[in-house]
Amino acid sequence: MSDIAARVQRIEDRIAILDLIARYYNAVDDRDIDTVATLFCEDAVFGRYNGTDRAEGREAIVAFYYERLGMMGPSFHYPHAHLIEFESDTAATGIVTAHAEMGVEDKLVITGFRYHDRYRKDDDGEWRFLQRLSRFYYMMSHDELHDHYSCLLYTSPSPRDED
Repeated sequence: MSDIAARVQRIEDRIAILDLIARYYNAVDDRDIDTVATLFCEDAVFGRYNGTDRAEGREAIVAFYYERLGMMGPSFHYPHAHLIEFESDTAATGIVTAHAEMGVEDKLVITGFRYHDRYRKDDDGEWRFLQRLSRFYYMMSHDELHDHYSCLLYTSPSPRDED
């Protein structure tokens, strides 16, 4: 493959991984578990970064989502920064920074988190999650978020603001 062809392929692969991430968030928010299943490799691992809530294999991941999403109200995920690093033409790692708004126990909950991902391009040419580990930084009700961070806000300009 020529240098330009390899560079174009890498760009196409990066876009395909970004599309994978977007399809994941849309499917989770739409409660479309059938689509969620197609986004994971057969031998994928899903769970928390600290090792809890671990599901191994596509079937176990689907079961996890049926259980977890059945306990929650509506959700809306907002992906922010995406860091993707390629290990080969068929393997990559990534970190996705995001936040989500979710209905939990009749409250609107806001959470900030990162997904630590491993992606694999399967034999059919599709990129899928080989591993997806979530790392939560905060989770609180909308009211608690305001109360928690209001002490960090200032009411008069800081010296830097006046420069």
